[in-house]
Amino acid sequence: MNWVDVLAFTPITLILIASLYSVRSLRKIGSKLTAYQVENRSASKKMLGQLKEINSTLQLVNLLTLNSGSNASSRDWSYVLSFTSHPARFAALPELLPSITSQLLQPIEIQFNVAKDEVGQLRLKSATIWNEREFRFLKLII
Repeated sequence: MNWVDVLAFTPITLILIASLYSVRSLRKIGSKLTAYQVENRSASKKMLGQLKEINSTLQLVNLLTLNSGSNASSRDWSYVLSFTSHPARFAALPELLPSITSQLLQPIEIQFNVAKDEVGQLRLKSATIWNEREFRFLKLII
């Protein structure tokens, strides 16, 4: 092997070594990035949980604030919740009704208004959900 052959293979060898080094470096960077993403997701979930807890506490503080004052004992917080729906929104009722029962101030009665000709389009499944989830006070107004 002469010097000309060695000089011909030197650039190819250097390119190969540089490529392998680049691949190795990019893999290390990718691993670090993945670790940061996992850590970030974990921190985001933790912060979201804390925000929900703070929101719940603020609702309770707001309720306590409303109950304090000069005429707090004379306030009546009982209320009737009345809403109207139509067939295009009947599918959303199973999500809506449980969220109503999770409120701090519970209604004494929920009045659900629907047109007479649309009552037949209410799914029996929705009516079953109402009865099973503390909707003994649900009044269907036609």
